[in-house]
Amino acid sequence: MNYDFLIVGQGIAGSIMGLQLEKYNQRFLIVDKNEKITSSKVAAGLMHPMSFKRCVLNWKGETLYDYSHQFYTKCNEILSDKTYWEFPLVRLFQSYEEQNNWLSKVSTKPFVHVLSEREEKFDNINNPFGNGRLKKSAKLDASAFLKNVKLYFERQNNIREESFSTQNIQKDGYFYKKGNNLFKYIIFCQGPFVDEFNPFSYLPIIPNKGEILEIQSQFLPQFILSKGVFSMPTAEDKFILGATYNHNDLSKKITEHARLELLSKVKTFLPQNNFKIINQKYGFRPTTIDRKPLIGNHPILKNAFIFNGMGSKSILMAPLLGKQLIEHILFDKKLSEAVNVSRFDHYFSAQHKELCSKLVT
Repeated sequence: MNYDFLIVGQGIAGSIMGLQLEKYNQRFLIVDKNEKITSSKVAAGLMHPMSFKRCVLNWKGETLYDYSHQFYTKCNEILSDKTYWEFPLVRLFQSYEEQNNWLSKVSTKPFVHVLSEREEKFDNINNPFGNGRLKKSAKLDASAFLKNVKLYFERQNNIREESFSTQNIQKDGYFYKKGNNLFKYIIFCQGPFVDEFNPFSYLPIIPNKGEILEIQSQFLPQFILSKGVFSMPTAEDKFILGATYNHNDLSKKITEHARLELLSKVKTFLPQNNFKIINQKYGFRPTTIDRKPLIGNHPILKNAFIFNGMGSKSILMAPLLGKQLIEHILFDKKLSEAVNVSRFDHYFSAQHKELCSKLVT
């Protein structure tokens, strides 16, 4: 069978790429080995446009948020299940300096549509410096979203559960051949770990380990709190507490160090141990040395692309950046230099070229 696209990986990036390709009436197949533990499946699903540490908007934060909000709202209809909600987020200020910084921005551009000076009152939360609320915040139940996308594409025969290796791919004229199927384009959405035969193995993708706690408490509010860590309601009296960031630890297990880090931070605003730990989880985010995604064409392989490196911001970034990559491929629209993978072409060596030799047109 002939396809337009082969998508490798069904995490957040691959799932969204498939949903976007539908809008362009493209024939595609997703292959995914369905690993039990991935960053997409563990992700808390928090989405907002801010970087709280410096009280600034993330790169294209408001534009990405507004597009993603529309995208996930439509996904609720397409997948016939509500996995996305707008959800209040309250920032607990860590100092009077942060409070003043926030309040000085609430009525100025570009923050006027994002920040609010509305202050919440708490009975059980330590809140000495006050708080502010975001006007734009939401959550995606990432695990449920991925399951629904898989079921949706299974009904259309657009997804297969199998491992992938470029050793099983050959060039057949203009197409890539895998088994009895021909593909015009391949998009690699495989996250932080790629094998040595992957054509994008030259890229400086950094696995960043994140751990979360699932806790139970009657004292946390039913909205998201943020102060060094976040608490996010998932059910009555149940919350996700997260997340850690560690690019040195590659162990595939939960750690005591991460648990203690999260506990020390939550105790700054919930000081009386008024919670019970239910579970602890980990995953590895795909990050980059310049903290920008990896999107675009391989240096020498015609029609091979990557959509990766969004780290903890994949839920925020993937819908719009996925659309832009598709329009780059189909209509030759220019990608932003900030995310274009070509910025790392100097990492591509003769050794990498040799690995790709059988796939070169």
